[in-house]
Amino acid sequence: MIRHHSRRRILLSSTAGTALALLGRQSCAFAEDFYQRWPLVQPSDVLPFIRASAKQGDAEAVVTALDVWASKYPNYGLGAEKGAILEQLFVTHAPKVALEVGSFMGYSAVRTARRLPPQGILHCIEASAANAAVVRQVVDYAGVGDRVDIVVGLSGDVLEDVAARIGRCDWVFLDHCKPCLLPDCLRMEQLGIIRPGTCLVADNVLYPGAPDFLQHVQDVRLYDTELRECAFEYDTAWREGGGKKRDAISVSIRKA
Repeated sequence: MIRHHSRRRILLSSTAGTALALLGRQSCAFAEDFYQRWPLVQPSDVLPFIRASAKQGDAEAVVTALDVWASKYPNYGLGAEKGAILEQLFVTHAPKVALEVGSFMGYSAVRTARRLPPQGILHCIEASAANAAVVRQVVDYAGVGDRVDIVVGLSGDVLEDVAARIGRCDWVFLDHCKPCLLPDCLRMEQLGIIRPGTCLVADNVLYPGAPDFLQHVQDVRLYDTELRECAFEYDTAWREGGGKKRDAISVSIRKA
């Protein structure tokens, strides 16, 4: 009996190994098929994939498609974990006038614009004209384009015009170049975009990091700030030092 069970375990082990090997080959074949069918040369290459994966007007399906895309091209998305945190914060604060700096491919714009209250609007500043064109098509396809205004240009160049046009914002999300976070924050304070009660949210404050910005918003005289810890958007094991990096989204409420 012992020999029989031993032999059975060997057979089962062999069968499982064969199955795993087969699944591995199938997985590799699926991945290879994905990259052959949906190659990435420029950001606009995501558009055919979205149209093939999501029904027009279905914002949830567009978000899911962008998450799938980011799982294959990891540096092309905010990530589902951060996206969920951002969306939950947005629902909690329910801003009527929101500003996003750094829209890239429109992922966070879709996640937040679909949660705007009636007559709410999301203004997006995107430095790249090519990326802004992708954002416009993504939000339109998701059915939230009528609630999204896109301004093309470097934040430092357009903030004054944006302030003159929209005034105070209830919500500001910063997700652009990290050395720009503090100077843009200070400029928005001066222009009155950020005023008492404004919710200021910023990504990547721990990694790659924005220590000067973080020091500013952690000044208890100016802001009430908390950090929502989360993983960096994509694995950085290939970098020197390797390993998954811990990051955080900062959430700050401007004081009177």
